[in-house]
Amino acid sequence: MPKCENCGGDVPEGTHFCPQCGTPVSAVADAGAPTPPPAGVQPQAPPVASMPTPPGPPGVAAPPVAPAGPQPRQKKGMAKGAKIAIILAVSAIVLIILAVVLAVVFFANVISAPADVANDYVRALDAGELNTAWNHLSTGTQNKETRKGFEDKVASFKDKITRWNTTSININNDVAEIVMKITFIDDTKTNWNMTLIKEDGEWKIKQVAPVE
Repeated sequence: MPKCENCGGDVPEGTHFCPQCGTPVSAVADAGAPTPPPAGVQPQAPPVASMPTPPGPPGVAAPPVAPAGPQPRQKKGMAKGAKIAIILAVSAIVLIILAVVLAVVFFANVISAPADVANDYVRALDAGELNTAWNHLSTGTQNKETRKGFEDKVASFKDKITRWNTTSININNDVAEIVMKITFIDDTKTNWNMTLIKEDGEWKIKQVAPVE
């Protein structure tokens, strides 16, 4: 309720004079109303709250302030498709390596083994190592030839063979058919058809048939 500036009494709203001292109501000011500013002075707006700026070196602009609250997590690592591609590539390489290893083992145990025996047999004949050549023969061939008959037959090959090589090989289970090309010191050539069989897991020469 407004107060009378003269006596300080209460002045009811709508009253033109103070009921205590009779002072005109125009002189009564509303105690709750704000005091108007002096003439020529513009009212100032209330200050606007602002976010504090973090300190920084002089002349350098402060970095922007990140908004508060949880930030979205960034996915790390490799994409799923790339992982699958790498796994498939590694699997293919492993399969290729395994296939190569199996092929080498197959060649060494199945194809190369009888050819090695045939080559060593001819080498032993040329070197005069008749005992080695005899041991490459199968049991049945040794019984048929006898040791003395064998040595009489092959003794003439010592130092007479200059080159030999396998031209073909055919393996069927435990039987191998090999063709050896033989070159002698007089430059004559011939082919030996050699039949090998397996005895106790080892290749042995069953028959050698020269072919002109």
